[in-house]
Amino acid sequence: MADCSCGKMSGTRRNFVFVIFAVVLFNLCLVNGKSIPKKGEEEQRYILSKDPTCARDVENHCSKVPRKDNNFAVFVCMQEALYRDDDDISEECHQTMWHYKFNLTSDMKFDEAATQICETSIPKVKECANPKLRDTKGFLMNCMVENRHEVEDTKCKGFLNKMAAIIFSDYRLIKGFYDDCHKDITTMKCAIITRPDDDEATESHEQSEVVSCLESRFEEIKNEKCQQAVLKVSELQSDDYHMDRPLFYACQNAREIFCKTVQSGEGRIYECLLKHSQEESMDHACAIKLLARSKMMQKDIKINYPLWKACEADYKKYDCEKERKEIKNPSEHGEGSLLLMCLTKHQAEGNPIEPDCANEMRSFAMLIFEQYQVSPLVVGKCDKEIHEHCKTLIGKEKDDGGMMDCLMGLAAKENSGMSEQCFTAITEVLKETGAGDNYKVDRGLEVACQSTIAQLCEGKQDSMILSCLMENTHNPKMDPSCREQVFHLQFFLARDFRLDSALYRDCKDDAKTICHATDWGNEKESTMPDNFVISCLYRNAILHDNPAHKTVFDKNRIPKVSDVCASHVKRVMHQRATDIRLMPEIEKPCMADLGKFCTDRHEEGEEIDCLQEHLEELQNKCQEAIKTFTKMEAKDFDLDKHLVDKCGAMVTKFCPNELQDKDGEQILPCLISHKNDIEMNAECTTALEHWQLIEMKDIEFSPRLKDACMDDAMKLCKDAKSKYQAVRCLSQKMVEDHTKVSSQCKLQIRKELTIQSENIKLNPEMFHACQDDIKEHCHGIPPGGAQIEECLRRNFPKLKSAACKKALFKQEEMESKDNGMDYRLMQICKPMIKKYCQPLVSTGDTTAIMECLRSFTHDTDMSKECKAIVFERQKEQAESFALDPELSSFCDSDVKRHCSREMKEAQKSYDQGHTDEGLVFGCLVDVLIGKKNRLQPSCEQYVRRREHEAALELELNPQFLEHCRDEVFRLCGKTPPEEVIDCMKMNIPKIKGTQCVEEVRKLIAEGIEDVHVDPFLEETCARDINRYCKDLPKKSGNVVYCLIDVHKAKNLHLDPDCDNFIAKRIQLYKDANVNFDSVSSVMVAIAESPHRNYIYMTIMIFLAVLFLGGTLFGRVTKRALAEQKNR
Repeated sequence: MADCSCGKMSGTRRNFVFVIFAVVLFNLCLVNGKSIPKKGEEEQRYILSKDPTCARDVENHCSKVPRKDNNFAVFVCMQEALYRDDDDISEECHQTMWHYKFNLTSDMKFDEAATQICETSIPKVKECANPKLRDTKGFLMNCMVENRHEVEDTKCKGFLNKMAAIIFSDYRLIKGFYDDCHKDITTMKCAIITRPDDDEATESHEQSEVVSCLESRFEEIKNEKCQQAVLKVSELQSDDYHMDRPLFYACQNAREIFCKTVQSGEGRIYECLLKHSQEESMDHACAIKLLARSKMMQKDIKINYPLWKACEADYKKYDCEKERKEIKNPSEHGEGSLLLMCLTKHQAEGNPIEPDCANEMRSFAMLIFEQYQVSPLVVGKCDKEIHEHCKTLIGKEKDDGGMMDCLMGLAAKENSGMSEQCFTAITEVLKETGAGDNYKVDRGLEVACQSTIAQLCEGKQDSMILSCLMENTHNPKMDPSCREQVFHLQFFLARDFRLDSALYRDCKDDAKTICHATDWGNEKESTMPDNFVISCLYRNAILHDNPAHKTVFDKNRIPKVSDVCASHVKRVMHQRATDIRLMPEIEKPCMADLGKFCTDRHEEGEEIDCLQEHLEELQNKCQEAIKTFTKMEAKDFDLDKHLVDKCGAMVTKFCPNELQDKDGEQILPCLISHKNDIEMNAECTTALEHWQLIEMKDIEFSPRLKDACMDDAMKLCKDAKSKYQAVRCLSQKMVEDHTKVSSQCKLQIRKELTIQSENIKLNPEMFHACQDDIKEHCHGIPPGGAQIEECLRRNFPKLKSAACKKALFKQEEMESKDNGMDYRLMQICKPMIKKYCQPLVSTGDTTAIMECLRSFTHDTDMSKECKAIVFERQKEQAESFALDPELSSFCDSDVKRHCSREMKEAQKSYDQGHTDEGLVFGCLVDVLIGKKNRLQPSCEQYVRRREHEAALELELNPQFLEHCRDEVFRLCGKTPPEEVIDCMKMNIPKIKGTQCVEEVRKLIAEGIEDVHVDPFLEETCARDINRYCKDLPKKSGNVVYCLIDVHKAKNLHLDPDCDNFIAKRIQLYKDANVNFDSVSSVMVAIAESPHRNYIYMTIMIFLAVLFLGGTLFGRVTKRALAEQKNR
């Protein structure tokens, strides 16, 4: 049985109403079309239960009605039987009941009853108080029923509700409904239309299904008056679901299951049933009726009684009706959606909305999302997409948000073919429902993310859940289905900043001022696409964060993004950085390039990496978009999700200060400086190396370099296209003339060169030139830590590529001039540098680190690793004059004076990527031991020191190795390395190669000239040198000549070992044909003497006397001969 309660009326008042009904029914003897008896005629009370046409039916169906003389009670009972589809009610009884209702609701006496019961309420209902219409048959009753929501009197409202149950059971009883809608009803076959006096009136009087039919096919109604009539009926039914009899009966079970404790009235039952309309246990018939009812709410907002009641004040407060009229084609949206759009806009702008209204808005928004058919926009604009891609969801009464998710997912697919109008429609639905702020609006998302929310977002308020989910899309703990749902929503949020109400509220003014963005609904005013607004605000925010740019902004009067807006924008940009599809400012211009270069790169963040790797090959618009994004990445570590994922823990470990200061621009340099630390994660190292490679493509990708050197680069290196080229160019300018480059730029260039030297990939010129040699000699060696470069240096003679050798030599030359750029040396010898070269470290002077370290190579405390790398650098210096900056500095003038030919040959070698194999140094040694010319003291001192080192280490004498390698192997192959040189000296008669003989003779001569170059002699005769020769200079052969003189002297004696060794050396000198006692040696000795001026003067006087004497005696002799001849 139906629930016939009348709101909250007490039993007494309810009985009173029934009494009135009884009076009315007594005075209305209405049966089978007969009119009321006239005056004078016998009045006989009509009893429906005794009517011959219905008596049997009443007995069958209403036996439990206590008072059969109560016509109204009997009528209600019979009507319930009809709703139960009891087919055994006779046709005659159907007709009798129809006439009973018709006459009951149209007779003037019925209006009189309404006047009597609602006497105090009628004047308050403006529409019904019109005296001109009061006399119209049936007007008052229908009018009061239609406006019963304005009635406050309980007795009157109860009466009207009872009458409404009768009126709404048959469309023909509703005022004006028959006249306005009969054509549409017939056309749409919603019923066989008849008047009550028609002979063919054989159909059931229960025709509320006709109204339901018209509601479900509302769009097909052609008569505007009929449309208004249908809306009016639905509106009148909105507060009590009893008035919608088909829905009432279809949803009886559903009410018992879902809304048993919900009190009827004020639309509460409707609202409860709608909330549960997607439940599995919801009756199919009820779900269909609820859907039809929901669609009608979009035609007339008042049909949604709870929403209108809660929001009417705010609707009028913000003049939403005016805004509605300003919208083109408002019917495309739906009246309910327009209300949401208006109030959501004001809510987003920070204007207050009543809590009850906000709750009802949320409920209606969820309804729109769950039932796509409730949104005229989606149905009208996405019909093609729905039928082609989501057809399996068509017609489902329990959509549960599936269609919206299908369409949103379709939009996010590449080349989906979604029309712009459909995309715009979905965007509008998201905007009006506020789905970008409340995750519960999207039921599909809420269900898919329940477990994820419990794991990752526990304790967060509902308003923060979506943000939490977006921040965790890369988290492995997130459920894949949740990730997909969140992505679908993010895809749209990324394309219209207004969909995020918090972002819109705090950034709308900045967006309009700085980025010329549109207001909520004024798209025509915008000069920037909505999908570019966020990136525009973000660029402004991060540039303002940099003090270096603040002056420029102030000078040009560019406004600064507010702090609260900057915070929102950074949050959104960080969330979007997980997928290129969430960055329309990149995806749109780069679509073609993505297809060309990145078809196999689908992992998170890979597509951006791919485009960055192919930067030079991209189309212009795409290239500019990627450049812009990469510049922002360089200033904000959190924008690079690949780096965040791989290096998040390392930031905490190595860069806590930068993290605490939220200095995103300094985090990357900090991590790079720790890239090769033992505790650094390998995945982070790889990610950092990838970033460094990208950074090399443009100077603007390196904020520090840009700030320090951009002016210098624009002035001195205009042709430089990449960061690498700019750094190389500026470093070359520094070498040519250090005054050309600003001091701050010079400092930064040195840092950049040091960073580049760490990984050969950061030196694209050398990396590309050396590919083949790397494969052959350095396969499997990681590029980091300058390991591949070191491998190539050790295999320099074996390298096949001239371009590789040239590039490598260029790098070696740069590092030799500033050892701080020699990453391998600085890293391996870091503790030793701190120990032995602290003064240099404290002053920041790294140019002489190598010179410092080589002085301690024989120290037992020096690590083996550092000794080894220092020795490698010594070998390189020995092989090339250009790689020994000390030699170049001390001997530059001597090289020009004595070794110009060798220097020209060396330069040719350098140009071809070869070393000079010690040619220039060998020339200086020849000058030193030749005695014909003198070297500058500083040069001579340095050459001698290099000779000493070469005497101890065979590999530091490249000339000797070049000419004697085979002979060494043949004659001294089994000799310990430190004795090889001495072995070769002793075997000079056996040496076959002429050039090798010359090299050995040279070594012997060097040993005579400087005893330090003959370490075995020096060591064997150390005591005798100290005894007999300690006051003599250790050069120009003084010590060796001294020992030979003592050896020959009869009154002086050398130690037996030394004496024996000197004897062997004398024989060696003779075998090698080395002049060890020549005049030149005497002259050199004189030159070294402190009394050399006196000696020179004596010699000159002697020679002058000799010359004069010769001249004098020559003439005397000539005269004597002439006289003798004449005789």
